[in-house]
Amino acid sequence: MSELIGEALLELLRHGLPRRVPQAAEMLDWLREAATPPPGVELFSADGTAFTGLLIVDRNRPIFMLAARQGPAPRIHMGPDQRQLLLPPGDN
Repeated sequence: MSELIGEALLELLRHGLPRRVPQAAEMLDWLREAATPPPGVELFSADGTAFTGLLIVDRNRPIFMLAARQGPAPRIHMGPDQRQLLLPPGDN
């Protein structure tokens, strides 16, 4: 019986596995492309803390985060033009 199982496994490796490898490679290529964010995408916390980890986002809002705090992130220095865009009317 064990000889039959061994022969079946060898047959699977000889004929079944080579057909599956290209499909797996195509799937990994698709996953790599789908998981790569567009250039320039960065997330910033309100207090400037930097994180490293995994994040699931729904409509630009984090809904799941498994991350480690890495310390404060460098502050973004905004010029007067960008700062005025963030201020409410009348606070200029």
